[in-house]
Amino acid sequence: MITDTIYLATTEFKFLLRSKAKQRSLAIALLLPLVFGFLALWAFWDPYGQDNSLPIAVVNFDLGYTAGSTYINTGEEVINALKNSKSLNVKEPTLSEANRQLEDGTIEAIIIVPDGFTFKFLQHDLEDKPKLNYQSRNGASFFGSSLVLERVRSSLGSARFIFYDLSSTAPHNVLSLEGASLIDIRDASGYAPELYGPRLASLFLQISLWMGAVMLLYALPPKDPRLAVSRFSTFSITASKSIVLAFFGALQALLLDISLLSFLNLDIASPVLFILFTILLSWVFIAITQVFFLLLGRGGQLISVMLLMLQISASGALFPLKASPLFFQVFSPFLPMTYGTTGLNELILAKHTGTLIPLLLPLFFFLLLFYLLRILYTKRQISAKEAYPLH
Repeated sequence: MITDTIYLATTEFKFLLRSKAKQRSLAIALLLPLVFGFLALWAFWDPYGQDNSLPIAVVNFDLGYTAGSTYINTGEEVINALKNSKSLNVKEPTLSEANRQLEDGTIEAIIIVPDGFTFKFLQHDLEDKPKLNYQSRNGASFFGSSLVLERVRSSLGSARFIFYDLSSTAPHNVLSLEGASLIDIRDASGYAPELYGPRLASLFLQISLWMGAVMLLYALPPKDPRLAVSRFSTFSITASKSIVLAFFGALQALLLDISLLSFLNLDIASPVLFILFTILLSWVFIAITQVFFLLLGRGGQLISVMLLMLQISASGALFPLKASPLFFQVFSPFLPMTYGTTGLNELILAKHTGTLIPLLLPLFFFLLLFYLLRILYTKRQISAKEAYPLH
């Protein structure tokens, strides 16, 4: 049985080496996860580190405050702090002009300094901070709006503000940290905190590997008519196919991992465990999708894509699962990406390795369950072919 398995796997590899058409299909299947995963993460990896400045408009309604003989306008100080930022291109139009520029995409956001800002700032009241109103375009992307908001916060956090003791009008220079903590930026657009780079890695890695599994099964269909009435056992047929698919699945994961570790400098707890874990995920995804391909043919391709969409929503890769509708919370424990997300986040974000062990059990369960279904289906298929041989 083992000899037959090795013979069939070796024969398959030799066939792939001779077939130019298969080689082209395999090249596409191997490159898809690499190209998609790397480019997707590269685009989101370090938006704060880019040199390009984002255009925003600042409208100042603050009239300032006169303490004794000293005129103070903290709103102007805020505007100057934003202008000094290399990551922002600050314009000062009227409010109507700013709204027009926001709608036509000339600027990314509007910062409004309300009237009375200086007076409230000078109160030093941490319970009732002065507020800057922030507004982004309705059609702006979630990440774009969050990026602008964070650049504004960063600019104010690195600025110096002049504080006056209203009882003596004596100036006191206060460091930026206090200035940033004494100002609230109220986001009128309703966007949640940003998720960039490493926080998106678990999602895009798994999408890449899942789509890689689908493309791999296009190149190497699990249903092989050449073996339908062969002398080989069901186990040997299934095991040999599994060896070939596992080899190319591991190669897909390895190429993607190397690109992230080498070119994006992905910082993880253990590169070896990271690579092994992604290879395991690749094998699980191949095991699941090949059963759909076998049972449903072209319909299995559609089911595979639909299951991917469900897992993106129910795995907790973007938002905490408890913040999702009950429907996704119910399905989450039965989806492999749920455990893949947790494991990858532990390796990439938390830098922990010990917590991986409990995640391996459900992943190996998925792997063994779907390979068992693969064996059972192959046996039924062969029996039917033998009962009604093709002439």
